[in-house]
Amino acid sequence: MTEYKAPRWHYEYGKSGKGYNLKLLSIDEVFVSADLLKKWIKPTNSIDNPEMYKPIVTSKEYESLWLYCNRLIDNIKKLNKNEVTEHDMDSLNTAINRIFSDIGWREMKKKFRQLDKRQRKVRVVLSTGVANALNQYKEQQGFATIDESIDELLSFHKYHNENSEVNDEQ
Repeated sequence: MTEYKAPRWHYEYGKSGKGYNLKLLSIDEVFVSADLLKKWIKPTNSIDNPEMYKPIVTSKEYESLWLYCNRLIDNIKKLNKNEVTEHDMDSLNTAINRIFSDIGWREMKKKFRQLDKRQRKVRVVLSTGVANALNQYKEQQGFATIDESIDELLSFHKYHNENSEVNDEQ
């Protein structure tokens, strides 16, 4: 499939107001946020957060729309990203536009970005002594972040190991 371009969000009153115009889901976003999306489209969530949903969520026809969305999400997740069809993505995006209010979709996009950011970061647990030593090293070397300090130490280690192997061979 050619590159799928996420369509624009269709606002309830035709206007976006101020700020950034929202987009619907891209293929990458479906793969990152499928479980979160499935959680938030459950009909019971509209009771606790009514401002996030359109009135269809409280109607009798919502159960079939909810089940349809779940099936679409599951089917998309089973495929490789390059196998996802434009038809499936458009169908999912159309259904999502029927479920969430403008405020709700803005909140969901925030949740997706936070989830994506969390998945790209690794949290390492350090003892207090090691963390303090790293902070001290960072300050001594004038680095802005702990990442820079660790990067420097790893580069030093790699350089030292490469040069010691050359010396061992001689």
